[in-house]
This record gives sequence, C-alpha cells and structure tokens, in this order.
Amino acid sequence: MKYPEKAGFGMFIFCYPDNLRFILQTACKKHNPLNVYTNRGWLTASFTQN
Repeated sequence: MKYPEKAGFGMFIFCYPDNLRFILQTACKKHNPLNVYTNRGWLTASFTQN
C-alpha cells in the first residue's frame, strides 16, 4: 500500500474511529484532499485512485 503525499497517515487515523460510516460521510468528506469517498472506505478509495 502506497501513501499519497497529499493524504497523511494522520488522516487515516482521524478518518477511522468507531463511527466509520458517519465520519466517511462527514469529516473525511470535508478534509479529503482527493475528494474520494466510497462505502469501502476513504483510505482504500484515495490510495487506489491517487
């Protein structure tokens, strides 16, 4: 798994609390520099489409 420059690993921790679905639809939606978010998870989407 490669780590994109625009998305730090800190965002991965921030975007994966217990309320995964809620955060994916709110916080990560605003902070994701790539504006990529799916039901599978922000991390997977951003890393595969970087």
